[in-house]
Amino acid sequence: MKERRNGRRIVLALSAALAAFTVGLAGPSAALAGAPSPSMAQWHVAARTPGFLDAIIAPTATSAWAFGWIGKNNGLIAPVTRQWNGQRWSSATLPGAVKDSGVACAAASSPGNVWAFFGAGASLGNPPASAGALRLQNGQWVPEKTFPGSYVTGCNVLGARDAWVFGGQVAGLGPGVGTWHLTQSGWTSIDTGNLVLFRASAVSATDIWAAGAVVGGALPMPMVATWNGSTWVEDRSISAVLPKPTSKAGVGIATINALSARNVWVQAFVEGRARIIRIIVVHWNGRSWSRVKSASFGFHLPNAVPDGQGGWWAPPFVEHISAPYLLHGTNGRWTRFPLPIVGEFSPTNFALTHVPGTALMFAAGDSNEGGVILARG
Repeated sequence: MKERRNGRRIVLALSAALAAFTVGLAGPSAALAGAPSPSMAQWHVAARTPGFLDAIIAPTATSAWAFGWIGKNNGLIAPVTRQWNGQRWSSATLPGAVKDSGVACAAASSPGNVWAFFGAGASLGNPPASAGALRLQNGQWVPEKTFPGSYVTGCNVLGARDAWVFGGQVAGLGPGVGTWHLTQSGWTSIDTGNLVLFRASAVSATDIWAAGAVVGGALPMPMVATWNGSTWVEDRSISAVLPKPTSKAGVGIATINALSARNVWVQAFVEGRARIIRIIVVHWNGRSWSRVKSASFGFHLPNAVPDGQGGWWAPPFVEHISAPYLLHGTNGRWTRFPLPIVGEFSPTNFALTHVPGTALMFAAGDSNEGGVILARG
């Protein structure tokens, strides 16, 4: 578990960190080409904010939202919200239900079904005081649900009455909200027993893959679980391709990207002495799990977001924190695109989104100057 300068940011963790992006890797990068030519469109700074940005979403070609939080000197937490109207970014406010908390994630199934979920941040060692769900209605965010606990770690919106919220354990500061499902009957807490779910990737409403862990034993055991439409089922077979947790080195699953029932990419990490010491990527082909070599194109797919044109954008495993870049994947190769950020840059919780109907991409992240919104296209 770590907290950024001034007690402002925590990194969600199985035992101490889900911050796999900031690890330097030895050896070659995955099918990596050099920097793009000067003629290729570059990323540029579209807006800056105080605090930290954790989420960004673009429901339409003329509407986008970036979210995060800021820690105050009195130990309280406040949300940070920015809105894009198709031409510029401006400040926006959230309802009073977001009390002493920040926004952790946002998701949508259509332009008319857009959600944001609060339960993020840390200030002077204090967790968020509230967690819940907001829905965008007529351009305004309306509170829909309050969850017990402090932290939201993931969300998926599949339909107007079909959404998921996950709140895994957050070491040291406060409890997660657990697992919640929105159906026609409203929000329901799902009892997953000793299985803790952090975040998920949905193939369909009845085929969802979640990154999690089994707790209650001597050591937390990394685990993938699948939702079959009625229950969450542990997939214990992934343990065959992951290292075994020990008292000196924990193992966790950071991200998951399910492209189909037979094409699932997972990024796991090994942690020792409060830092990530190894990254492992594994792939499910419908029959079994296998490890992915760092030189393979699939090595960066667990964190990748479609670019709307058949390619991918992904945050890298940062070898040089003072020279940040993003990776663009096409035709089996990744190309580095430098980012116009000077100084420290953290891709932890770095968020990417494609603006529908355009060639525009937005990214939201953190630098040593606060939150930053980047644009390309």
